[in-house]
Amino acid sequence: MIYKAVLVEDESIAMQKLERLLTSFEDKITIIGKAVNGIEAVKKINKLRPDLVFLDIQMPGLDGFQVLSKLDYLPLIIFTTAYDEHALRAFDSNTIDYLLKPISNQTLQKAIDKLEHFQQNTKWQNMMQNLICDMAKPATPRLAVHISNRIIFIDSDEIYYLQADNKYTEIHLFQKKYLISKTLTELEDELGVGFLRLHRSSLVNRKYIGEVFKLSSRKWVVKLTDKEQTELPVSRDYREKLY
Repeated sequence: MIYKAVLVEDESIAMQKLERLLTSFEDKITIIGKAVNGIEAVKKINKLRPDLVFLDIQMPGLDGFQVLSKLDYLPLIIFTTAYDEHALRAFDSNTIDYLLKPISNQTLQKAIDKLEHFQQNTKWQNMMQNLICDMAKPATPRLAVHISNRIIFIDSDEIYYLQADNKYTEIHLFQKKYLISKTLTELEDELGVGFLRLHRSSLVNRKYIGEVFKLSSRKWVVKLTDKEQTELPVSRDYREKLY
């Protein structure tokens, strides 16, 4: 069998090296796509539906485990990592493999040799799903807010909602707010699945949604549990994500 593979790697040098090493295994693996970040990886994998993915763990936006949690199906996975000791402890020689960077021809050979074992093991998808549940729980994201000559770091759990203000975004906490020079789309990627887009101009922390109600057939509103019990409109495009 020749495995159709997608390579996911945010470092160009590492990507080039992996491609070069895989030329020695053209009788077993053919590359059908590449992605340089987690968001692109989800789109590419769901579209191309490869048999195999070489998946970097540390990436901006979405890490490797978050990518897996967003896929429509689970291909065979060979993780690549530079230093994630916590992730390495999660692997078992009978369930999944990983490549420790810098990748060598010998370690790549060993990983590819396991492919047949994975394919024949009907339990591997359940194993993968359990791994995703355990590992797709990243540390709380933190945002860096520049104020004068200082940088303040804000835990995402402290954020109630965010509102777009042209090329800036206003971050609302329990008793204060900050203006940050990033777009709402950029922050949505950084903050991840804990935040829900309500409108093109607003993003809300799911844990602080207290109530959703309809003012009319066309107008929906979310009420938050912050001090002001803020009410935010929900656009039609994002309404179905509330339930």
